[in-house]
Parts: sequence; C-alpha cells; structure tokens
Amino acid sequence: MVLHKMNTIGIVGATGLVGQTLFEELLKMPACRSKNFVLFSSDKTAGHLCTLKGFRSKVENLTDNWLKRVDFWFFATPQHVAAHWIPSILNTRCANCIDGSSAFRLHKDIPLIIPEINIRQLTRANRLVASPNCTTTIALMALWPLHKVFHLKRFWVHSYQSASGMGNDGMRELEEQVKSWSEGKSHANVRNFHKPLAFNAIPQIGNLDADGVSEEECKLVLESKKILGDANLKIFANCVRIPVLRCHSMEINAEFDKRLNLDEAKMALKSAEGLCWYEEGYPTALEHSKQSACGVGRLRYDNALDNGIAMWVVGDQLLKGAALNMVQIFQHWINL
Repeated sequence: MVLHKMNTIGIVGATGLVGQTLFEELLKMPACRSKNFVLFSSDKTAGHLCTLKGFRSKVENLTDNWLKRVDFWFFATPQHVAAHWIPSILNTRCANCIDGSSAFRLHKDIPLIIPEINIRQLTRANRLVASPNCTTTIALMALWPLHKVFHLKRFWVHSYQSASGMGNDGMRELEEQVKSWSEGKSHANVRNFHKPLAFNAIPQIGNLDADGVSEEECKLVLESKKILGDANLKIFANCVRIPVLRCHSMEINAEFDKRLNLDEAKMALKSAEGLCWYEEGYPTALEHSKQSACGVGRLRYDNALDNGIAMWVVGDQLLKGAALNMVQIFQHWINL
C-alpha cells in the first residue's frame, strides 16, 4: 500500500486522549496533510469542532455512509466499537485498519505488532493489524533486547499505572479528588476507578476473573506470549493504578535460560531502538511524560532467581504505549 495525497485517513475516537495524540503524531509525517483526515467520535461529541495544530474540523459520527469513503482507518476506541465497525469496513471495500483496542489482538490471523520487535510479521496482504495494550508494549520494549541475548525463561511485571489510562475522565477524576482533599473534604466521587485514587494505590485495573486476575493483567500475559511467539512462556503480572497523571512505571524481574552478564545486559539495553538508558539514576513518570522513548534504569541482578535480573521501566502510555506504536506500524505499512 502506498499513501497518496488523495488518500483519506479516518481516526475513530479522535476526541479521546489516544485519538488526539495519534492525530498529533500523524501530522508530523511528511506524507500526511490535514486535508487527508476525517475525525470520528461518539454521538455526544459528534458535530463539535476540533482544533489541533492549526487544523480545524467538525467531528463526524461514524455511520455506514462513511465506510466506502475512507482508505485507511485508525481505531482508538473501546473494544466493542472496533468489534462492531472493523468487520463492516473490511467487507465494504479494500481499506486498511490499525486497531488500538483489544478486539482483535489475540485472533490467530491478525498480526499483533510492536515494530521494534516483530515488524516482519507485517505484510502487504494484511488489511487489519492490532496494536498491543500499553502495559504490554512498554514492558516488552525493555525485555526484548535482553531476550535476544539471553532468552527469556519467565518474567514478572509489577506495573504502576497513571490515571490517563482511563482517558480524560480518569485524569479529571484524580484532579477533582486532589482538590477535594486540599479543601478538607473527606468525600471523594468515584466514577472511573474501583476506589478513590487520590493519595492511594488501587491493585485492580479492569474486572477480576474467577481466579482474581484483572483484565489488564490478563492482557499483558496473553499478548506477550503472542508477540514473543512462545505460548509456554511463564509470566506473572500485577497491575496497580496510582495517582499519577501520565506515564506508566514498572518493576520487571526476569529469569533467562543463558548465563547472565550485567555488562552485556547494559550494552543490549543501551543500543536498543526506542529505549533511553539511565547509566546513573532512573527514569520517572514526570521525566518521561510526552517522551517517545521508554526509560530503563536500576538494572541489577535478581539473586532470588537463576540468571535473574531486575530493572525499572517507564513509558508514556499515550505515545509508545498507544498512539506512537500505531503510527510506527502505519509508517512501515505504507513503505512496504
């Protein structure tokens, strides 16, 4: 597929945090012009004007009438929206889709892509590509360079995830709760999280299954196995929501098949594409907000494991965790 000046690009979920970030990143591409875009959103925001980077457009409501008029689709939406519209798009015309939701990630015939890891799975024949969950992407960006050298046997991820993982509403709720506390009010309105988030840590993201595993934890485990191509890889995830506005942070402990050398591990991380290595100190959410690269620091041996290592990883879940990863897939796709 080649991108032409007359191609039309649709962004579904354009008024959400990921959708807005996606639009910003796409406009940085020389091949993309503002006139190429049609922005779609839910009924409650359809018809509103969106202004971004000097581009001003009415936000459309996605209907069947649009299905034959768009050449390339991005979905930055909840799962049920993508699951409803993408099959109709693929059946209507020869259009291509990149889906940022969880609707098709685990489908056998749909590539689940992090470009730095498995871009070779993307072919011209693909019409739908899935982009992974933000937590999965950030974790694997740090694990992949080590996996190539030492070969992963198993790993543990403890994630500390920001309020913006729940979009604009999540950020607003946290800010409202902090304001209530500062005004001496004990009551906190809880709409998007399972408990009050301000000055708190909530060890649940998404619903819990019968075994007590959250949706976010399940996504990280299953998506990692698919991307790394190892259904037998042993993975444990514990995902916690914390009162940070943007960026996810993670403590990752990993055990490898091959004998581990810390200097070799450092070199692998230093030279990896998309990583910012901290020789001294460590990355934090404040520093990596709106940064494209994921930060890695506090690398050390994990003596509780054979050939074990521990590290601290931080990534902007709106960029590499979501929008930027989709744009990178798009760039590779149009260059095939």
